[in-house]
Amino acid sequence: LSSRSILPSLMNKTPKIFELLHLILSGCVKVADLGFSTRLPHRSHLLDTLCGSPPYAAPELFQEQEYQGPPVDVWAMGVLLFLMVTGTMPFRAETMGKLRLCILAGAYEIPGWVPGPCQRLIRGILKPAPSDRYALDQMLGCEWLLPVEFPRPLGTVTDLLDVKKSVAEEDVRYAP
Repeated sequence: LSSRSILPSLMNKTPKIFELLHLILSGCVKVADLGFSTRLPHRSHLLDTLCGSPPYAAPELFQEQEYQGPPVDVWAMGVLLFLMVTGTMPFRAETMGKLRLCILAGAYEIPGWVPGPCQRLIRGILKPAPSDRYALDQMLGCEWLLPVEFPRPLGTVTDLLDVKKSVAEEDVRYAP
């Protein structure tokens, strides 16, 4: 997929998720949404705040229990991947109650034209049980992503927040 082909339609459909969007000269797209970010004392720390947009919410967020943050983030990345590849959301319903049921059941269909390795990645990510979901290392090592050269990480959360601040300051300078 080319970043030029998907970005205009994607940004029109899901502007909220693109709080930060950076196009790197290599053509690599980096997406970050730090609106409800938090620092965890350890990976297994449980959270209890219901946050985010319902179509991106993992099933455990609808169960009104404490949850682990990383599997919820992986789920949201799976929803975003599905959207970027197919141009549609995996979970769609007419009401919030029906959307909740679709997400809890993990009821979605991947179009047949999506390459097999990408389908396997999406299926590995969008599993209703957090313990069954792919971890980050499984995602990065999947067949569909193996030919991809990943850029060097930005470093720390502070680096990301500095980028967010500079983007916000630039928005203020160019505001009408």
